[in-house]
Amino acid sequence: MNAYTWRITVKPGILGYRELIASLERAVKTNPNTMFFACHLTNQCNDLSSLGEILDRNANLYADIGARYAETACIPRFASQFFDK
Repeated sequence: MNAYTWRITVKPGILGYRELIASLERAVKTNPNTMFFACHLTNQCNDLSSLGEILDRNANLYADIGARYAETACIPRFASQFFDK
């Protein structure tokens, strides 16, 4: 459960966490013929519902579980349903 320590400090001119996710989704939406692979569950292992919504809206977006799978251990049932879907 150490993903919290891998955060970006918001400074002028640097996107915050939610802004980064929105920026990714904008890029995916404006390039529908490009396959995007977002690494580490887009660092949304703490909010798989949000990630699931983004994946549902964007057929050309995929997310890998590298370096974040263990972070889902605290929500085993929900994570199992998420991965099954």
